[in-house]
Amino acid sequence: MTGYTAPSTGRAVRAVLFDTFGTVVDWRSGIASAVRAFAAGRALTLDPGAFADEWRAHYEPSKELVRSGQRPYVSLDTLHRENLDAVLRSHGIDPRAIEPSELASLAAAWHYLIKQGSLPPPADWPPAED
Repeated sequence: MTGYTAPSTGRAVRAVLFDTFGTVVDWRSGIASAVRAFAAGRALTLDPGAFADEWRAHYEPSKELVRSGQRPYVSLDTLHRENLDAVLRSHGIDPRAIEPSELASLAAAWHYLIKQGSLPPPADWPPAED
């Protein structure tokens, strides 16, 4: 788009950017599915959804340590793996007792998330018309 002026600012628009991560992909369901398979393969009793939520709860705090300069830059893959290890430990599971390649695979699950459009609609969709 060329020559477009934003009505709110009167300035020329040079780029339109979207943060679509939470809109286009379903992080929780994708991670819960990977956790479910991981746990089943090891006879672990975990609530996959709760585990995914706990894992996600570490995300912003771990990024903030990098953003604030409290630790040097590391990739999101590194942060996901460190956060995974922390959540495993919080469930009494020693990550050192699991093959590193298996943990790497689980930590990389966020690379293969389900796109929102491929999910079935909620049971109450479409909403009833008034």
